[in-house]
Amino acid sequence: MRPIAEYTIVEASPVAATLRAAADLQTDNSLMWLPSNQANPRGGAGVGYFQAHNRSSATVNVGLGFRLANSAWVAGQWTQSSGVFTDDTIDAQDAGVGDFALETTTNNDGFIVAARQPFNAISFDCSTAGLTGAPVVDFAYSNLAGTGWTTLAHTNFFDAPETLWALGIQEIVWVPPTDWGKVTALSTIPVGYYAIRVRKTTAQTGIAALATVMEVWRVLFLTEGLADNTSLTLDLTPSELYVQDVSGAAPYLTSVTALQSRVTALIRER
Repeated sequence: MRPIAEYTIVEASPVAATLRAAADLQTDNSLMWLPSNQANPRGGAGVGYFQAHNRSSATVNVGLGFRLANSAWVAGQWTQSSGVFTDDTIDAQDAGVGDFALETTTNNDGFIVAARQPFNAISFDCSTAGLTGAPVVDFAYSNLAGTGWTTLAHTNFFDAPETLWALGIQEIVWVPPTDWGKVTALSTIPVGYYAIRVRKTTAQTGIAALATVMEVWRVLFLTEGLADNTSLTLDLTPSELYVQDVSGAAPYLTSVTALQSRVTALIRER
């Protein structure tokens, strides 16, 4: 059995619902665990234990999020007319105000995020809201062959993409599909990356939304409908779950009204 001394016991009482507050993106603020070298993580993290105790006075969705290192993902714009992915990773990862386009006013345009491993959450700070019209969202992932797109069913979302992006923190959280394939030949998206595409098949007719900064996450133990004043406990020892390319961890809770909920985990650097 793996000794408990190999793990760090971490605990957090989240003060912001879901994963991150807008001001915390691309900082280490409010993370419950960090690797020894945040700028160049050793590799990943192993999880031996997880508990979420809900005291938010509401039913919540919960999980344990691991932020992917910036070196492990890319992001940029999708232009439907040319079928081209334009890499804009620098703008997605820095704090320049309103320099990452989430969409246009043209049908079927949007943005793409791709990572070296499957992921299931994106957090970003929307600095210019999408306005007017009745847009229709399509969220798709690279298919098993890595040569095309498959639309994700709405039932797979814990937090679905907004039809009109609003100001402030926005998050998309989903259950990774079992037939998600690495890109082999798909536009100019890097080969070997798992890709998602978020576009408006019917675009808004006014202002197109912009984001300031973005983070990409792998959320483990996603659980829907944890009742108030109850706990979810998962003891994985002597085994553990492993996530690679990790630069920090944070709890995922969809309500923290009473500010008394608690998340506890055993995490070790690997």
